[in-house]
Formats: sequence, structure tokens, C-alpha cells
Amino acid sequence: KNVLKQKYASHFEIVVVADQLKEKTLADLNELPIDVFEVNFEKSTKAKALNLALRKIQKYFDVALILDADNIMENDALNQIGKAFSQGHRVIQGRRTANNLHSDFAFLDGLSEEANNHIYNAGANYLNCSSRLVGSGMAFEYKMFKDLMKNIDVIGGFDKALELKTIEKKIHITYLPEAIIYDEKVGKAKTFGNQRSRWLSAQYQFLLINLRNIPKAIFTGNMDYLVKLYQFALPPRLLFPLITLVMLGLSLLLNVNVAIMMSAISFLIVVVAYGLAIPKKFYSLRLLKVFKATSIACIETLKALFKLKSASKEFIHTPHTGTELNNEL
Repeated sequence: KNVLKQKYASHFEIVVVADQLKEKTLADLNELPIDVFEVNFEKSTKAKALNLALRKIQKYFDVALILDADNIMENDALNQIGKAFSQGHRVIQGRRTANNLHSDFAFLDGLSEEANNHIYNAGANYLNCSSRLVGSGMAFEYKMFKDLMKNIDVIGGFDKALELKTIEKKIHITYLPEAIIYDEKVGKAKTFGNQRSRWLSAQYQFLLINLRNIPKAIFTGNMDYLVKLYQFALPPRLLFPLITLVMLGLSLLLNVNVAIMMSAISFLIVVVAYGLAIPKKFYSLRLLKVFKATSIACIETLKALFKLKSASKEFIHTPHTGTELNNEL
């Protein structure tokens, strides 16, 4: 219903891949002027759902925009995306931002999303590198997207596979902060941990698979691809301050001056970088109050590192509870 309200200057159509949805949801969807493809996969994945939709769609389109069921778009988001494509961009990642900040974990998840937007989207583009893809709020030239997706059949992290395949072809991914897409953030520690398990499993899995492409990237001068693999090699961002603190503690115990200085500088750089990446609206008393949730989030992220194997075998679904905007701080 939200997408149908988009104030778009041209024509667009909506396709919903309904994988194991409730009967009431299906009935409501079928009353709308949209295409609904009902499926019931034995093992559900986003890659399967998208490829099925691409096979069933008989019409030709200029652009494919991917949204999750919980996403809400600003009224002019589609126009912003259309304008970017008319200017020659081929792949767009919109600005995904929290639509709910009701709990401490949702607050942390929303804060993390904004920091990632700043570092891996806007920051990457500023350095003339490709933005990350985040699975939703992203748009592609239709034919290119269809061709890329044909070779993607993964359980989790289809966006990472898509990201690497796009950059491997030297196609730049542009971050478009004007195209705002609200996304539901997780509100519980267990859901937070499961989600991170899925993300980290995909990240390191695709890193290992694509290490063999490094010589080709060097030979062809594809620095964007090398930078992306380097990003995939990094540990979870939430653990960076913890890692540098542990390094500092060990250096002090061993009394190695050079190590003490390097680890202290590393910790300072990480703290300053994160401080710059967090939007001003998050700087409030609530930021201090979520310290307990931050500690639990660190523990859940550490636990996620030990669940990578199991997360790669089955798609871990993130439950959604609604689409109402509730992002006041």
C-alpha cells in the first residue's frame, strides 16, 4: 500500500513473491492492483524468490527495485531513483534507515545502520569506490539484474554475492541518500544474534570463495573489487573497539612500548571514526542508557562468530512485526 502511494512521474508495477504467507495476508494482497506470485519452497531464500519472479515476469522494465516486506518508502523515493538512472547510474543503493527505535536493541541496530551508511556507502563513494548493497532499497538496470541473478543461488547473503558480481564487472554502485527506505530494526537480543550469524556467515563465505579472483582484479586494475574483499575480511564493526582494547591490555601486560602506542592510537582512531559516523540525532541521554544492550550485543556478535557453519546451511529469517513508523528518539 505504501509503494502504491509513490508519487512517481512515470509507470511502475509491483510484484510480490508470497512465500508461505498467511491466508489473510494473501487475501489482502490479491485485492490490490499488483502481481502476486505464491510459492512454497522447501528451503526458502531471497535468491530463489527473486529468480522465480524474474522468470515469471513477461514484461520488460528499465529498472528493478528490491524491497523487503517491512520496508516503507518516502513519497519521493521512486522519483529520486528514477532521476538517478536517467543521469546514467546503473546500480543504486538507497538510504535504509530505522522505522522503529522502540527498544534498546532497535536503537542500537538503527544506530549501526546509520554508521554503515556513512562509512560503507557515503564514505566508499567519496573515495570513488562502490557502496555496499544491503539486500533491500536497491535498484538495478532490469536486464543486468536478471543476468546477474541467474548465477546466484545461495542460502544467505545474496546481496553480498550480487555486490561482488556487480563490482567484478566494473559496474559502480552508487549510494543515493535522497532515496529513503525505512526498515524495521530487531528488538531482541536473540534476533540480533541470529541476524549477525547470517550476515557474518555470508561475509566470510564469499570472502573465501572469491580470494582466488585477487590476481585477476590486480591484473585488470579492479581496485574496487580488492577494496570490497578487504571490507569482507574485516571483523564485525561492533567488536573493533573491543579488539583494540584487548590489544592495548596485552601490550601493557607485556610492557612493549611500540605495541602500547600502536594499540592506543588504533583505539582512538576507531572511537573517533565511529563518533563521526553516528548522526547527531543519536547523541542523547539514551545513547548512555543503552550501555547494557551494547554489552549484550557484543556478546551476541561474538557468539555469532561460532555459528557461521550452521548459518550457512539454512536461511535464518528475521521476524517482522509491523510497518508503522515509530522512529522518534
